[in-house]
Amino acid sequence: MDQAMRDLIEMIDFTARVAVKTHEMLDEAEVYRIVCAEFAKAKEYDANIVLLTDDGSKLRVAATSLSRKRIATAENATGLTLAPYRIDLDKSSIWSKVVREGKTVTTPSGDILAEYLPRPLVDLILKLTGYANRFSIMAPLRHHDRIVGAVAVSCSALHTHVVPSVENLAQHISSALSLAEECAQRRLAEERLRESEEKYHSLFETVPVGIYRTMPAGQILEANGALVRMLGYPNAESLSQVHVGDTYVDPDDRQRWQARMEREGTVVDFEVQLRRMDGTTFWAEDSARVIRDVDGVTLYYQGVVKDITERRQLEEHQRRSIETTRTLLDGVGAPSFLIDLEGTVITANKALANALGKSLNELSGTCIYDALPPDEARVKRGVMDEVVRSAQPVYGEEERAGRYFSWGAYPVLDAAGKVERAAMLASDVTEHKRLEQQLSESANTLQALLNAIPEATFLMDTEGILLAANEAMLERLGSIPGGGVGSCVYDLLPPDVSTTRKRHVDEAIRTRRPVHFEDMRAGRYLDNYVYPVCDADGKVVSLAVLGWDITERRRAEAQLMQSAKMASLGVMAGGIAHQVRNPLGIISAFAQLLIEHPDDVQLRSQCVQKICNATQRASDVIGALLRFAHPDRGPLEELDIQPVLHEALGFLSHRMALQNITLHTKFQPDLPKVHGSRVLLEEAFLNLMLNACAAMPEGGTLTVITRGKRKDAIEVQVQDTGHGIPQEHLPNVFDPFFTTMPAGDSIGLGLAISHAIIERHKGTIEVRSKVDKGTTFTIRLPVAEGNAANAP
Repeated sequence: MDQAMRDLIEMIDFTARVAVKTHEMLDEAEVYRIVCAEFAKAKEYDANIVLLTDDGSKLRVAATSLSRKRIATAENATGLTLAPYRIDLDKSSIWSKVVREGKTVTTPSGDILAEYLPRPLVDLILKLTGYANRFSIMAPLRHHDRIVGAVAVSCSALHTHVVPSVENLAQHISSALSLAEECAQRRLAEERLRESEEKYHSLFETVPVGIYRTMPAGQILEANGALVRMLGYPNAESLSQVHVGDTYVDPDDRQRWQARMEREGTVVDFEVQLRRMDGTTFWAEDSARVIRDVDGVTLYYQGVVKDITERRQLEEHQRRSIETTRTLLDGVGAPSFLIDLEGTVITANKALANALGKSLNELSGTCIYDALPPDEARVKRGVMDEVVRSAQPVYGEEERAGRYFSWGAYPVLDAAGKVERAAMLASDVTEHKRLEQQLSESANTLQALLNAIPEATFLMDTEGILLAANEAMLERLGSIPGGGVGSCVYDLLPPDVSTTRKRHVDEAIRTRRPVHFEDMRAGRYLDNYVYPVCDADGKVVSLAVLGWDITERRRAEAQLMQSAKMASLGVMAGGIAHQVRNPLGIISAFAQLLIEHPDDVQLRSQCVQKICNATQRASDVIGALLRFAHPDRGPLEELDIQPVLHEALGFLSHRMALQNITLHTKFQPDLPKVHGSRVLLEEAFLNLMLNACAAMPEGGTLTVITRGKRKDAIEVQVQDTGHGIPQEHLPNVFDPFFTTMPAGDSIGLGLAISHAIIERHKGTIEVRSKVDKGTTFTIRLPVAEGNAANAP
């Protein structure tokens, strides 16, 4: 047997092996791989499978029997890469004949490459791949009668009798591709069927409703997990042992259900009460159909069951809510109703039924717009449409048969916040209207009274909102942006003025007593009174505020005060002149004696002593005057006033004993501390006590009292039982150098110094006196910051 015959037999056997191995392969790429792998084992031939690109203009190598090493050597040497390389059919007539014309072509391998690669590169590839002096047989590959590529078999010698075997191989590969697609489609269909069955079974077991199949005689053929759980059984097998009629609370329900099923073929939303395994019951909704054979004989019933216990409870709750709503509506007294979005009456009150001449049962379920008079129905429909559209209440008033009604239309929202119903509630406000008219008349009367007051007067609530104002006040507010009735008074004032006025208003609210204060605004002095207005329970509900412009009065007072100051300055100047001139006169007189009698030793000694005494007297006057003008403050501290008083009284104990003066003290315990100078306050109190002792030369009683009359201040009183001060002298007692004592007994600065010290401590001092009865000085000092809250 010659070599050609042996090659032919070998190719036939090879083709048969490939056909067997590629039979029923599921993957197209796996078919190509097996073909090339078999060629690689044979070693006598090489094979390449090329496929058309999607657009049919090029070929790509899908598989090759060349070893990875030979391919890598060729790729490194040529710089080309096999996988992404594409053969352009427009440049290759050989490949075009195969894949475009469907011909089997036999040609030297080098001629194939030479069509689309340079000759030097072709020679290099042939040498590296072993394709030099080899021939290639190329046969088209078909799939569904469409050429999809080609198989190329190369050998060292061309044997024309091998060509049919290569064509046969191409047909086997094409058949394998078709079989692979059919197998893949069949297995895909099987997989989808399996998935569908799994989905059905999963759905059957996971749906939240019960699914069943039962026999007409009552056997349970099939039940899903939801139905098993719904009926309280441990598993489907235990439920299948139960007669379906035993699950009904009322056996007659089963008979009615089955009769209807046989008669109509279906039952939809059949509500029934079922019994669980443990005996408890629940409401269910059953929908089913009958399955019959071709002869019309019932095979089984198939249906679904839903647990509607919660829905029934909600419906019962809704029924009770409607009854409650109706009861509430009946309490309204005026026609009122609740409707759905179509206007169907859900519930209404007796007042509406009586007004329309219908019973509540006749109204329920009817369209409200059909029951109302046409004009009223049109208005009510427009109102309700607006309520549904905006999901906001709508309010209004109407007059009917001489009576006034106020109504409100309200949206009723579901859990998602969407309007599902609307309610209209009305109330008879005829009496309210009458009271409003009276109130309006009262308001007009009040406004007339306010306007009769020439000064700015207004009424505000406890939050500062302006309720009413007279023309003088409105004229004043007209210059302020935002001013007017309804505005907040505090917002119209500068912050400092607003804070001060709010404090006084709060005091009036707290004490429920009128508050008087003066302040300044926009360069004008105002004298203000705040009067609380209380309701029947004594609660402050509003405040009347009156403000007098006292600017002109203040100017007159300032002028008068200036005149008084000038007069006081004249008195003080006269006092200074008198108090200094006396010792100067003494000094001058005795100095003259010294000049006239320089040798009289005894006279000289007397004169020097008199001059020294007069000098000291003048020095005391000047020192007192300096202390009055610039008192030494000393260190400021928080101090208890009572030890200061004890210290001052200690200086006077000897004098009071000599003058037969009795001391009484009434000190209130736990007084809050004051902030000030211990030295100055002691001097102020000592001057007052000295003045008291001087008023009682023949004895009497000195009384010192302390008390905390207010939380923000303490009070000290110094009382004597002396000769008193005439009323005409009281306005001048604190003037410098003013004194009612005999000349030489006092320089008249003690009380002036005390007055200055108390004022520097932000306090006040007052005097009351009656001739032959005595005098009382009252000092008030502010409590130190932080001590006011603890004041008694």
